[in-house]
Amino acid sequence: MNISFEGVNEQRVTFAAAEGTQKGDLVMMSGSGTVAKATDGKAIVGVVKTLRGGIAGVQVSGYVSLPCAETVAVGYACLASNGANAVKAGGAAGRSCLVVEAGTAGGTIGVLLS
Repeated sequence: MNISFEGVNEQRVTFAAAEGTQKGDLVMMSGSGTVAKATDGKAIVGVVKTLRGGIAGVQVSGYVSLPCAETVAVGYACLASNGANAVKAGGAAGRSCLVVEAGTAGGTIGVLLS
């Protein structure tokens, strides 16, 4: 039996994109209605799925596969950016997510953003 989390509660929101933001970036809020590539220790809003003319389509909920900077176990975890498009344990500054596929440093994790 194969298990797939893709498409579960997936939602995208349109934001203005700060200069330098690219498709695939983990992003944070950088201003009113604007996202930028997430810096170290910041909670992520989501992942840029589309980008055109300074407008980003950001997946803010649902299943995503994210690069991880350290080992992350399954279960709820507060995740933050490491500043290099990967996530790490973020403590109180992170975003609470359900990790459904564990990962190790340099690998990926499967996360349900909510």
